[in-house]
Amino acid sequence: MTRSKDIGFIFLMSLLITVQFPVEQSTCIFLAFVAYEVKCVDNFHKGQCDAIIPLATNPRFEFEYGDVTVLEQMKEAVRGCDAIIHLAAIVGFPACKSQPALATAVNVEGTRNIIFAREAYNPKIPLVYASTGSVYGKVEDICTEESALNAV
Repeated sequence: MTRSKDIGFIFLMSLLITVQFPVEQSTCIFLAFVAYEVKCVDNFHKGQCDAIIPLATNPRFEFEYGDVTVLEQMKEAVRGCDAIIHLAAIVGFPACKSQPALATAVNVEGTRNIIFAREAYNPKIPLVYASTGSVYGKVEDICTEESALNAV
């Protein structure tokens, strides 16, 4: 993956996205088709690798098999990226309750590894972390950043 570069009037930014396909497939497709270089990292824990097929022919898309729980893999993955969007997670209360060790490894240690990898590569690159709606619990109206936290 190349570093960001000026390609005429568009500034091409290289993004690393830790994902859980097929959940974040639309995010990757959107970003790869709107002038970002996108490197997605996933270990196919859910076993659904078909989700990358629509992205495979896009010259701005790169896939790297990797696991957020392995620090050295994340240190390698962040190289050449201008920003990180961390979406890899075990999501939902039922999944976390039924597999607490895996949830802790991915959600806590994996996030810590992304932070450590960023710090080792370039602590100034932006890191976006997205949470699930589970932190808000049941919401009757539209959920916003101002919604009260009521974790499930």
